Order: sequence, then C-alpha cells, then structure tokens
Amino acid sequence: MRLRANPSLWIAAAPAAWPDAPAEMTVTALRDIESCSRRWALSTGHYPDGWNGRGYPPRVQLGALSGTVVHLALEVITRALVRAGCLSLHDPAVLQVLRDLGGYTKVVNDCIDRVLSSLASNPRAQRILEFTARTLRARVPELRNRAQMILCRVRLLRTPTRNAEGNTPRARGPLPMGAFPEIELRAEEIGWKGKADLLVLSSEACEITDFKTGDPDEGHRFQLQVYALLWSRD
Repeated sequence: MRLRANPSLWIAAAPAAWPDAPAEMTVTALRDIESCSRRWALSTGHYPDGWNGRGYPPRVQLGALSGTVVHLALEVITRALVRAGCLSLHDPAVLQVLRDLGGYTKVVNDCIDRVLSSLASNPRAQRILEFTARTLRARVPELRNRAQMILCRVRLLRTPTRNAEGNTPRARGPLPMGAFPEIELRAEEIGWKGKADLLVLSSEACEITDFKTGDPDEGHRFQLQVYALLWSRD
C-alpha cells in the first residue's frame, strides 16, 4: 500500500478493520471465499491510510475493464429498449432508440468514461490511467461489436407498464408480465441475493439472462441456477 504522506514509500500491513461475514451471500462472494477466505478478507478489509474506497484497491486489468465497458453498454441499451417497448434488436423502433442514445459508439465511449472515473481514486491506477484510457479508446470498435453480438441474441417482451427507469420497479413487489433489466432477486430466508441483468416474465415462463463478456465458464451455469433459486424463493 502506498502511503499518502510519502508516495514513494510502500508498506505491507493488515487492514485497519477486517470485514464482517456477508450479511447476504452472493455468487461472487461465495466464489471468492471458497477460493481463499483470507484473500477475500484482505481484499474487502478497510484501508483508510491508503484510500477512501471499499476494500483493498483493485489491480487494473485491461481485459476485465473491457468486459465492464461492454457490460455497462449492454445495460444502458437494454434498459432503453425495454423502456421503448422493443421486442428484440430487429424491432423497427430500435433505430430511433439508438439515435436517441447517440449510437453504439457514443454509448461505449460514455461507458469508458464511467470506468475511468471509477479508477480516479484508485492509487494502483494512477500511473497507468492515461495508458488505460488510450487503450480502451482504441478498442471501441471491438467493444461495440461485442455488445452488438450479445444484443442480437436478446429476446424481450412488450409490457404495458413501464417507468422512467426502463421498467425496473421502484419498490419490491409482484412483477407484471414483461422485461425487467437489472432486477434484484432476494431470498431472505436463506440469506442470499443477486441481480439479474435481464428477467423476462411471460405467462409460460420466467427467462433469466446474465450477460457474460469473457470465455464460457462452468461458474456461469451455477450463477444462473442460483438466480433461478432466488427467483423461486422471492
């Protein structure tokens, strides 16, 4: 950890405060704890001498940041499509939705801005922030293409009830038929929670989608199984 008082000095120290056990378990927390509980505790501890953020300052990984940009872009576009009542990327209304957003390139660049802004206070990112920005900007065509390819496979469902948040309910309660981006799932009796990227509820089924921008992993199947359990209990 680099000290604020002497930026050239680095020290190794335990966190000022160790984290409590998660009040509600998530797939990510379970994966990290089962992998190495001490590493999880160190990464989520409190380090007031190093920065004001939560946990230990994360290392900057360009691959992970690229995935975050794509994921944010999918969230922005999906929310807008749901708000406009589009059924898929082939819906005639999609063109106007994208125009209102400024197009794919603008959405991706805006999401890059959000990612860079989140790194501004990270002491481990300071020396490479400019390089990170240049690299992400250079990848805009690739990131745009990845977002488009994923969106082409997304199926939505028109619903008569929408709000300014893109159909995400403001309060927890029974959902009507329709598509719901970034929907929280919570099962208090088992102490678990999660957030599905997209939930499509019809009279025949509930379809849960979680956008993944990396290579296929068996953990992805487990995550969807957990979300299905949470939906059945919520």
